[in-house]
Amino acid sequence: MASIVSASGPSSSSSARHGEQGGAGASATRVGRDGEHLCSSVPSFTERTSVMAMNTTTDTTPLSRGRAVNITLWVTQVLLAAHFAYGGLTKLAAQAEVVTTFETIGFGQRFRVLTGVVELAGAIGLLVPRLSGLAAIGLIGVLTGATLTHLFLLPGTEVVAVFTALEAVVFALVAWGRWPGTKALIASVIRR
Repeated sequence: MASIVSASGPSSSSSARHGEQGGAGASATRVGRDGEHLCSSVPSFTERTSVMAMNTTTDTTPLSRGRAVNITLWVTQVLLAAHFAYGGLTKLAAQAEVVTTFETIGFGQRFRVLTGVVELAGAIGLLVPRLSGLAAIGLIGVLTGATLTHLFLLPGTEVVAVFTALEAVVFALVAWGRWPGTKALIASVIRR
């Protein structure tokens, strides 16, 4: 049977048998039947429980600011993409109200088709990570045109112009948030 010998000599106390001598990192040695040393250091009770506590804790760190901004941008982009996909498809489907609006503007039905294609392409671009910043910038142009059209060419739709202007501000925030990726894309195209 093995006995435990502390740094000060043999001990028969319960704590010495279990390696729970006073202080952190107390040193004890097990001695076998033939006198050989089996163990040179036995962790104390507090050391063992602190190691167990470290292994069972969960990571409760809050979402990092950069990750939260990225998630917010993606949610915004998906919602805006759905809105512009719908708008582009209504223009391409030649709904009666849209056809009348473009006749009132005076640019013709080809401009309606072009606007629908640009809106649909922008919606798809918002969902492509590498293109999302450029798509947001392009759609700012579309919204600027829509705002000016509602202010000067379509009487009685000034309220719509306010909403398109606010939407352009949201796209500007998306473009700003995606600027590092847009900058890298532009740099890679210029290097070619």
